[in-house]
This record gives sequence, structure tokens and C-alpha cells, in this order.
Amino acid sequence: MTYNLKSGHATLDDLVDGSLAKNVALQGAKTIFYVEGNSGSDTGGDGLTWETAFKTLAVGLAASHADISSGNRGWASRNVILCKGDYLDEDLVLLAQKTDVIGVGSVNAVQKCGLRGNHVPVTNDAFGTRFYNFFFIGDATTGGDIWTLGSKNANVQFHDCTFHADSATAATAAIVSTGSAFVEIHNCKFTGKFSDATIEFGNGDTAGVRVVGNYIESAAVGLHFNSGVLDRTSGEEQYILVMD
Repeated sequence: MTYNLKSGHATLDDLVDGSLAKNVALQGAKTIFYVEGNSGSDTGGDGLTWETAFKTLAVGLAASHADISSGNRGWASRNVILCKGDYLDEDLVLLAQKTDVIGVGSVNAVQKCGLRGNHVPVTNDAFGTRFYNFFFIGDATTGGDIWTLGSKNANVQFHDCTFHADSATAATAAIVSTGSAFVEIHNCKFTGKFSDATIEFGNGDTAGVRVVGNYIESAAVGLHFNSGVLDRTSGEEQYILVMD
């Protein structure tokens, strides 16, 4: 089953090394961190240049999260992580407060950063993490849900990303969100035979959810909202936008 929700938009597909983003989009960043999955080091570098890049996104996220809350110069700012790698094999358990994570370079022939694993960010409270230009795929052995979001996260956003179901074991879902407010999914592609709903919103806080301009495939259901999400009294306002 295929759901085609598309709209015209600019993408980051032409980013080779992050230079365009750094010159145009990142001028307001407090700190820019770098992650290089092939040649970086989590112990030998500070993550502040490509030459001293971290190796894993988990370490980059932890560094940005600590940096953005390190003083009053940081708290009203946003940080940026530029990330490249063929496939970073990680199961993320944390996100970074007020951080844009931008995939650059290529994974094989795809102009994105590859990230393989099942991500359940529950270690810290992190609001306002945004992902751009990533190629997400589930764990090669277990499949499972690629992203599971909960009340520890709010205003998590995905822009111009691809979520692919077909690893050695097909992924169950791309994004499962329960109690995570203001989730936004813009101009993403969901490809392959997800065995459950590709995008699922469970019962809980769904205020401000926006699902806009996406292409969605599934072996089951493309987009599912739990009945409890929509069954609200007038005092429990929910703002949900789903559109082409």
C-alpha cells in the first residue's frame, strides 16, 4: 500500500561535506560538532572539526546536549551536528536539546548520512532535536521500530529523510510516538514493507503534530492514530495537521 503526500521543497541532497550548510544555514549556531562514522574518534578528538570528528552520533549528541546547557550564552541558542558515514550502526538512547542534526556526504549512491539501528531516546529530557537528510534503516537482525518517541522528547522533527524498511529483517515501523508533543515529519520518504503502521501515534499527548509532504509505503497501514488521540473533550485541545 502506498500513500503519496508530496509538495515542492528545497532539500539538502547536494551537501557534500557540510560547507554549503555551514555558509548558509548555520550562521546562528552556538557550536558546530562533527561526526565521521568511518574515520572519527570518540576518544581522540573534540568533535569541533572534520579532522577531530567524533566517530559515533551518540557521543556527538551527548556533547551538544551538554554544551547547549553549559551557560546563559547557550540556552537560547541552537547547536548543529554535521554527520556523515556509510552506515553508523547505533541504537540511540538520548537526543540533544536544541540541536539540528544534518546528514551530509553519501551512503553508497544516496546523498544522505546512513544510520542503522533502533532508537529509543529515554536517557534525558531533550526538546527541539531536528534531523535533516538522513537515511534511516532498522537493525539488520531484529528489524523492529526504527524510532520510538515518548514523553522525554518534544518537538522532535524529521526533514528530507528516508526511512527504509528492508534490512535483513524488515522493520516493524518507522516512527512510533506515544506522548511526544509537537512531533513534525516533513518531506520524508518511507520505503519498503513495514509490517505494522509505518507511522503510528499512540494514546497520549499529540499536540501540534504535523505530518506534511511525505511519501509513505507500507505492507499494512501508512499512518495510524490511536482512537484515544482523537477522542478528546473540548478542554483537551489537540492540534494535528496531516496534509499533502
